[in-house]
Amino acid sequence: MGIPLENTTLYTLQFADDQVVLAGDKEDLEYMTCKLRETYEKWGLDMNLNKTKYLCTGETHNNLKLDEDSEIEFCQEYKYLGVIFDTSGTDNKEIRSRVIQARKCIACLNGILWSKDIRNERKLNIYNALLKAVYCTVQKHGDSQKIIKDGPKLQRWMP
Repeated sequence: MGIPLENTTLYTLQFADDQVVLAGDKEDLEYMTCKLRETYEKWGLDMNLNKTKYLCTGETHNNLKLDEDSEIEFCQEYKYLGVIFDTSGTDNKEIRSRVIQARKCIACLNGILWSKDIRNERKLNIYNALLKAVYCTVQKHGDSQKIIKDGPKLQRWMP
């Protein structure tokens, strides 16, 4: 059960009232989910099966059966804490999403960065706070051979 990660095994990810259960196969996931549901019931908590989804990388599966009356819906793609997970098991969709996000950021900032009314020092502050952070995140999640530490060259916008 769980996913081996270096010297430990990862069973769940938790943030606020969200919980992700990690398993190596469908049978383990069914077992772990049933145990989690039993534990919730002992504490007087409910698992909202309408909001609960399950995703499996690789091949497509049917819904996850918990008992005769309840099942968890299978989904092709899921966004958790802003990160896109899908059945391919790769991060291609997440990288494309971040590239689009960085391009939108650049497009929104072009008017400010090209303005002659704004001092270069202020442009540099804006660049470092917004554009550089988004762009570097995109590059680091892409091909490791192409990491760009400084993002796009700010000199383009400075006279």
